[in-house]
Amino acid sequence: SDEAFFLPGCSDVCDFFASVPSEVDQLVFNNLEAIPESLQVTDWFREVSLFKVHQHFLREAPEETPSSEKYLKKLERWRARRVASGADPDDLRSNRSFDK
Repeated sequence: SDEAFFLPGCSDVCDFFASVPSEVDQLVFNNLEAIPESLQVTDWFREVSLFKVHQHFLREAPEETPSSEKYLKKLERWRARRVASGADPDDLRSNRSFDK
């Protein structure tokens, strides 16, 4: 396998999932893409230490509106349009994520 499931501060995946509150709807795990610094890699888990940073992890300049804030405003406008067209507001609620 070429995937690693790393949970800092948790030695056992079963303990981690057992600690997730039952009212949580969704868990989000961010994928990090390894970038080899050499073409001769035999053990990706030991030899690769450079990772591509996803755009969602990058910070905006202090004078810019955060992209997450822009997204939330767009999402609220979309929800308002959906409710106005007859959608049930409870069907459009946000997922409750778990951040340990």
